Amino acid sequence: MAAHAAVARLRACGSFSCRAQLCSTRRGVAVVSTRGNMNYPFFPSAQLSMETLKNATGGSSGKDSNQGCYDHAVALLARAPVLPKLVVVDLDYTVWPSYCQYKTLMDSPTVYPEAVDVIKALAASRVTLAVASRTPALAVAMHFLEKLSIVDYFSYLEIYFTIFAKTKHFTALKDKTGFSYESMLFFDDEAKNLTSARKLGVNAILVGEGLNLKALEEGLVLLASKG
Repeated sequence: MAAHAAVARLRACGSFSCRAQLCSTRRGVAVVSTRGNMNYPFFPSAQLSMETLKNATGGSSGKDSNQGCYDHAVALLARAPVLPKLVVVDLDYTVWPSYCQYKTLMDSPTVYPEAVDVIKALAASRVTLAVASRTPALAVAMHFLEKLSIVDYFSYLEIYFTIFAKTKHFTALKDKTGFSYESMLFFDDEAKNLTSARKLGVNAILVGEGLNLKALEEGLVLLASKG
């Protein structure tokens, strides 16, 4: 029933208001990696205790891996010299490792380990979020977003099948948001979708293992390299 209600809301208004709980962040926070010390081109590497990171980002002590991923993403975004105006994410094989069209409303979604935490960190950093998906299974996609409790983090949902990659999706997002293509950051697992987006001027990142910290870092580096 939740999925059907969500679809009804989507058809009625075409978008959702982001109701993410915003946490306090500070520019200039050193980045701590859960995988060891990582060197970023413009993010000074440092070894900090999780207690220091907690104080800097407003997060928890990071005793569990999910909270550690979220804290890391928030700190990474806080250090970035340039943030995207709009982050656009694909769904199938970007947020979850499956195709919605082969699932039903009786199924529960599995999810890539870091995808939800990256989405929540982007919302906490006041970055507007959107979905651009070519799945023909709108009801299942909405069902999965609801089950994962992340649908309300997205202000815009462009979920419909097209044969011409995602040019239509990005044209719609530009018209609705007023943001330039150059200020957008896009994550997708299909090369043809990335190619069409790049032709418009969108900053696009290929995800090989779902949306994760590595992909987020690559996207922020790409944005910074363009000034």
